[in-house]
Amino acid sequence: MALWEELFLKEARSWVFQEADPHDIAEYILVGLGVNLDSLIQQLEERKQVGTLFTGTINNVEISVTHRPGGALQVESLIRVLPMTKAQYVIGIGAAGGLQEEVEIGNIILPDAAVRGESLTNYYYPPDIPAVPDHDVLGALVQAARRIGGPYHSGLVWSVASQLHETEDMIQRWQRLGILGVECETAALFLLSRFCGLKAGVVLAVSDSPLKKQSHEFGEEFDIRWKEGLARAVQIAVNAVKALHEKRS
Repeated sequence: MALWEELFLKEARSWVFQEADPHDIAEYILVGLGVNLDSLIQQLEERKQVGTLFTGTINNVEISVTHRPGGALQVESLIRVLPMTKAQYVIGIGAAGGLQEEVEIGNIILPDAAVRGESLTNYYYPPDIPAVPDHDVLGALVQAARRIGGPYHSGLVWSVASQLHETEDMIQRWQRLGILGVECETAALFLLSRFCGLKAGVVLAVSDSPLKKQSHEFGEEFDIRWKEGLARAVQIAVNAVKALHEKRS
């Protein structure tokens, strides 16, 4: 590893762990991708703050929880420092804009691949390497979504670098290609986790629909549906962790 890269990783460790011991991070990490997970953090039993993360137990399984601002760079600064912990699994919980008629606000998307439109992953892998989740993690998320109930979709999402320049041409093209949703972090989380030897998956709650010009910010009904969807996404992630842990035990 280049000296310059190592110096930046040292800085990233101080941002993420601060003065805490990285070995207090659990094997299972749940990370909010531009969404707040305070309600989940409050559910942790025997909760302990470890820098910017919180470690505790849910369903008798030790997990660590954190949330990051949106964007691939925020994912990078977290994932790259996890190899110095005992973390083995990472599940991202985020938001997406629905790009198909049937993908409505409050629905769940479980990405089985992400188009690498965020650019950051090009620094790690050639463009022909797909951004995909770990097979077992995706399977656990799908099974959890089925058990919990409610509409969910599994398929391709588009990870972008810009939130303010999603043009009508882009939206229509993505829709024609069968892309389920657009967001900013999934491709980075999948490929950076692979780079760091971690098993990863993502669960997304649909917060808006560029296709239908709808948003949770445009009315109480949409806002309620979005909040219910995010709560369900958290449930799905927690139940997936329980299933993964039981499978390993």
